Amino acid sequence: MVGPLGIALAAMAATAGLLIIIAGWRGILPQGSETAPTGMRVDNIPLRLGLGTAGLLITFIVTGWPVAAFYGGLGGYLLPTLAAAKRHRRETVDRVEAIATWVESLRDTMAASAGIQEAIRASARVAPGPVRSEVRNLSLRMQHQSVAQSLRSFAADMTHPLSDMVVASLILATSRQAGSLQDVLAVTAKGARDSAAMWRQVESRRARTYSQARLAGWVSFLLILFLVVARRGFLEPFDSFGGQIAMFFIGAIFFASGISIYLLSRPTEPRRLFSGIENWSLANSAEADR
Repeated sequence: MVGPLGIALAAMAATAGLLIIIAGWRGILPQGSETAPTGMRVDNIPLRLGLGTAGLLITFIVTGWPVAAFYGGLGGYLLPTLAAAKRHRRETVDRVEAIATWVESLRDTMAASAGIQEAIRASARVAPGPVRSEVRNLSLRMQHQSVAQSLRSFAADMTHPLSDMVVASLILATSRQAGSLQDVLAVTAKGARDSAAMWRQVESRRARTYSQARLAGWVSFLLILFLVVARRGFLEPFDSFGGQIAMFFIGAIFFASGISIYLLSRPTEPRRLFSGIENWSLANSAEADR
């Protein structure tokens, strides 16, 4: 016959599978895509497995509870993702501000009577770090491609709504032989800088939420650790099979709350209003005008 421990382990495995399915459906789990700057990739698998195994063993040795060991292993596996949350938020804001800075450099260079190709080549040498490789690739493409084709490839590399706006403005201005791109770039640069300011404000609010949630999590963890080490008699009811079942559901609620707060603080992938601009042709734009 299957003992209580086997039943508990089977229940944990079934619930873990259900949680993984729900997490994948809601987009919580790391994604394998490398194109999204704010996406979460499955990286450091050996480190994750090592932390998960260490968390499982240490928790089981300290408490002797299989349910606590299960959540200790799960927490160890997810620790790199939680630790990188702040870095992902910072990268999101830095990328937006880098695009705004690059557009402003184009505007200033063209104000000195430079052409669009010369301005892009000059900006490639001083482009901000988050967009430097993309801008340099744009400058290299312009050596053997037209400006419009190079800009469309640049939009495909960036996959960001702010860069799409810049590319659309430049393509329209160059294809229609506008008298000057300075006015277009001035308006675009102002819009880019306003968008960057908005993103910084939004992400600062998310960072505040994440900091408060992290503080609450640490206080709860230290309280539980104190009870396990110094007041173990207070937790004796959890030594029984029913206590382990109760602990399992309590832990599930705790993890679900932590994941929900993490989702609120996680930077959202910006929506591209000009999605597909990399396939935009002058023929299509001409047909849209008729």
